[in-house]
Amino acid sequence: MFMNKNRTPEVNKIKELLENDENWARKIDKLLAGVTIEQRWELVCKILPELERNKARDLMRLLFEENQDFLRDKLQDVKERLFAIDCLSYFSSRETVKILVGLLQHKDSNTQLCAAGALKNQTPRLVVPFLVKGLLHEEVLPARAGEVLLAMGSLAQEAIFDAYPLALPKVRIHLLELLVQGNNPRCKSYVLQALDSTNTALVNKALDAVLQFGFTDLWFEVVACMTHTSWNIKAKALNVLEGLAVEESREYIEPFLVDEDPWIRECAERCLRTLRGEKDRTESVSFAIG
Repeated sequence: MFMNKNRTPEVNKIKELLENDENWARKIDKLLAGVTIEQRWELVCKILPELERNKARDLMRLLFEENQDFLRDKLQDVKERLFAIDCLSYFSSRETVKILVGLLQHKDSNTQLCAAGALKNQTPRLVVPFLVKGLLHEEVLPARAGEVLLAMGSLAQEAIFDAYPLALPKVRIHLLELLVQGNNPRCKSYVLQALDSTNTALVNKALDAVLQFGFTDLWFEVVACMTHTSWNIKAKALNVLEGLAVEESREYIEPFLVDEDPWIRECAERCLRTLRGEKDRTESVSFAIG
């Protein structure tokens, strides 16, 4: 197949080689010998969306392994940016990860989402340190960084766990949420500390963790949260106690039946009804066994 060097090669021919020829790399490389970098870009713009991910990765690395700066420059073009991010996702390196992490802060939400998706395809050992450091220094948007870290598995969970003691209270809120969403009950010691925090949002997140993991031995610390100045924390604590259903908490809940806030009174009533039901069920089982 002969080509004019100013003409982008036929897409179908490239696709056919990729899918059916064991020596596709050598043949495509030869086919594109006289093709400019811009023509290669035109080619991938046409063909990449039609390829499954492994084939797309192989083609991108063949065409741009030595020209990754060209792809990075494309990030400056508003019209090309999203596709350039997708293309960069096929190259795993610290430089690529650093660039993608930076884009999580971009003013355009679609760029943020695209960068987050690209980071999920990078090696966790490269991504996790950048994102955890970014969270600690408040250099990345927590929602976007968290989305990626949750996809990074156990390596990310370990890094988040280790970073928690180093974080400011407002950052611990996000780290604790990631430990909870990652179903990591090892966070119990951090939850215990957070329940006694002066940061209302952190206390709120700790209460969520107590309920999700069923930390019944922390019921008394949850009771202490009912003295909080925030009615929201009081109500949340009562809801958590309802979920834990620890009989010993009853005497601490009863005074809230006459709280000045009607919502707190309602929460206390519902919590006590649940406790009575739990006690009745337990007594019935004990009687049946006896």
